[in-house]
Amino acid sequence: MKCPNCGNELLPGARFCAGCGNQIAASVSQPVNQPVDNPINPPKKSHAKLIGIIVTALVVVLVGVGGYQVFHMIKPDTEKELVYVKDGRLYYTGNMDKEKDPIEVYNGHDDDCSFNAKLSKDMKYLFFICDSDDNDRLYRVNTRKLSGNETKNEKYIEEIDSRVEAYKTVGSGKALYYRETDNSGYDFYYYDGKKPLEIDSRVESNFRSGNIAYYLKSEKSSDEQILCYFDIDKKKSVEIDDCLSVLDYTEDEILYEKGEYGDSDIYIAQTGKKPKKIISGANNVESADIASGTVYYSRTVDEKKTYYDLVEDPYAGADAGISEPDIEDYLTKTSAKSAIDNDYYYEKYREDLYYFYEHYCYSDDNTGMAIYLNYDHDSNSNIYYYIDTNNDIWYLLDSDAYKIAREEYESVSDRIELREELKDTPYEYSVSDLYLYTSKGGEKKAASSVSLISVDAASQVAFYQKSEDIYSGKVCSMDDISYVSDVDDYLYNESNDNIPVYSLINGKECKTDSDMEEAGNFLLSEDGKTLMVSCYNIDSGKSELLAYELKSGEFKKLGSVSRDYDYGYWDGNDFYYYTDDGDFCVYSKGKSKTVLKDVKDVVLEKDGNYMAFNQSADNSDNKLKLFAGKKEILVDRDVNDYSYINETRIVYRKDGDLYVFRGEDKNRRIDRDVSDYWCKADGMEEVW
Repeated sequence: MKCPNCGNELLPGARFCAGCGNQIAASVSQPVNQPVDNPINPPKKSHAKLIGIIVTALVVVLVGVGGYQVFHMIKPDTEKELVYVKDGRLYYTGNMDKEKDPIEVYNGHDDDCSFNAKLSKDMKYLFFICDSDDNDRLYRVNTRKLSGNETKNEKYIEEIDSRVEAYKTVGSGKALYYRETDNSGYDFYYYDGKKPLEIDSRVESNFRSGNIAYYLKSEKSSDEQILCYFDIDKKKSVEIDDCLSVLDYTEDEILYEKGEYGDSDIYIAQTGKKPKKIISGANNVESADIASGTVYYSRTVDEKKTYYDLVEDPYAGADAGISEPDIEDYLTKTSAKSAIDNDYYYEKYREDLYYFYEHYCYSDDNTGMAIYLNYDHDSNSNIYYYIDTNNDIWYLLDSDAYKIAREEYESVSDRIELREELKDTPYEYSVSDLYLYTSKGGEKKAASSVSLISVDAASQVAFYQKSEDIYSGKVCSMDDISYVSDVDDYLYNESNDNIPVYSLINGKECKTDSDMEEAGNFLLSEDGKTLMVSCYNIDSGKSELLAYELKSGEFKKLGSVSRDYDYGYWDGNDFYYYTDDGDFCVYSKGKSKTVLKDVKDVVLEKDGNYMAFNQSADNSDNKLKLFAGKKEILVDRDVNDYSYINETRIVYRKDGDLYVFRGEDKNRRIDRDVSDYWCKADGMEEVW
């Protein structure tokens, strides 16, 4: 007999088709014309035979739904599941350890085709978009239903939607996604595992927390955005308010700005309730944290000085008594007869006064008077007479005194002129008044006229420098400049080194350690009790890492952690960092220790093991190492990328081939020429 569904030849007595799993009616498994035993006294039933029948039936059922699926139906091992792309085809295998051929899930019909694939957190569902599809269709397939008979797998591939731009998985088998439209923005959809539901249109971004997906959509007639949320369980969308930007959010409430950049109001909204304005007129939000109910924000203060305030002037006192000499101060009244010692000239003067002025004198534009020069042949010098021609009044110039005064002035005239230009050139700058809002205490000014360095709302800690310290200093001297514009060269090259740094802790201001004056980074632990500060040393060319501890409301210096610090980061309350020599270290509970030597790109995995991916500059010798306890294991060389599942299962690509590491000397090549892959290490709901 053949299966009425797929035409596969049926086993005698089979109740399920081994090809497609279709249930076979009893009339098919037992022909009508076949004689049936009908004894008067039926024999006693054998339990052993009954068990055998049950086992046989179970095997037939399992074979009928696809032998490849048996393992998954009994106990799925998500650590061994793998999805990858090769030659434009998407493949799935339920056990990457086995040599068995993987299942072809989808053929992109293009060797250069790439897939945007994601696995659900439970690994049960695979979502993917194939870029060779002109309409960018989003598909879903239940990996638990896939079988070795690839022709039968097509019916398990569900097309969710087309023109999908981006998506993320939600729970098991569900997804949020953007659908491209001809209008501005995108249509925002939710796929509940059965059908797509349009959430809203013109959506530009979204932020998901638990069962709530917040999103921003644009208005048709303006540049404003509207903040909304979508309740995934209730499949309900609600508009909250106009929104400039989202500051922080949880599943229950969201903190956001409304208004314009530089002048915004801050609101908090609980799901299902009317928004509440908590802050008005914030110029900039520095840090916000819903959990602690804290917001740090600033209001800008514009201040003005002159360029002269920035210049050291040691000559100001001496120059104060010097001014440009006025020639009239050096004139003494005399007579024409005393001035003109030549009888012929004097006679001409007597005959025609104005003719004399025109032919024997020259005019001085500065004073408006005429000048008569009497050259003294004996002393080889000139004697100058100034004449008020309107009144015919003659003056004798004290040339020697005027010359001395002039020379004295000219020696400083450029500096005096430059000084006046500096005083006339404004220097404008902006500083901030820092404000603190708490859900219990409301709003208060935390610090005035400061330049902010680092602010952490969760710990209520801020670091800053004061404008009075920054802008009161001189950037250069009068000896350093010739023009006003020269000040700019010193002004913009001036650093904030050696300027006091202040900390604000729970509203209390303290001056910090002097080492912080030259700090490059301020890194605060998650609990806010330990501070790491890096300072660059010009002489050594290296950075020093310093540790501080919060005690009695102040950060007290604990000491130097490393003198050749490269970079680092907090993981909870443990600080991991690299040295210039390539050592990977950790600072924990007041002590520092070297974890690994000569490594790069170290990752602390959830099980406490470390993975080090030492990539060379030309990618010619990329070493992937596993550090499990005291063991150092070389996973492989020339590695392109990897995914860590556990210490006995690491998936990686090498020269494009896909491998799995299963312990020392147990590397297995899964397939060749793999362009992308996904496994349990990647199987989690992503943040958009």
